[in-house]
Amino acid sequence: MILAGVHNLDHLTADGVDDVPDEMYDNIQVRNARSYYIHPEYNSISDEHDIAVLELDEPLTLTDYVQPACLPDGVYKEVERRW
Repeated sequence: MILAGVHNLDHLTADGVDDVPDEMYDNIQVRNARSYYIHPEYNSISDEHDIAVLELDEPLTLTDYVQPACLPDGVYKEVERRW
């Protein structure tokens, strides 16, 4: 699965990802998304709850540019925004 900000999904195209610098092309791994889950309270104006999880059709290879993300265990603690 891929963890991404929902706003990142706007940059996906049928051919892959647009606006990628030439030097990054060697690090791109193309997969199809089986399904995706967007936070139900995502707000595109404020970018609050800007998170999505994509389930891929094939695993990714871990590299310096592709790393696992640690997801919470279901216990959520409200934190104060400082910006």
